[in-house]
Amino acid sequence: MKVGYKIFFDLDFWDENGNHMLKEVESIILDLSIDPLGIHETKCTVEYQGEKYGIPFSEIKNTIPLGEQLELFN
Repeated sequence: MKVGYKIFFDLDFWDENGNHMLKEVESIILDLSIDPLGIHETKCTVEYQGEKYGIPFSEIKNTIPLGEQLELFN
């Protein structure tokens, strides 16, 4: 994945009644956070409705362009 790719992931939120819900959202990758020691999972930074989130790669459901493989080093 690269900066600029569109990703789909589940976002946790609570509705007006206080119920915990998951909503599939899409966003554009703004930045990548890669731990060179491999202690922490690689994450990407995205923005959704004015808030920034760090999404671990394991929580990404799909990407566009589809079928791309993870590219850590160019």
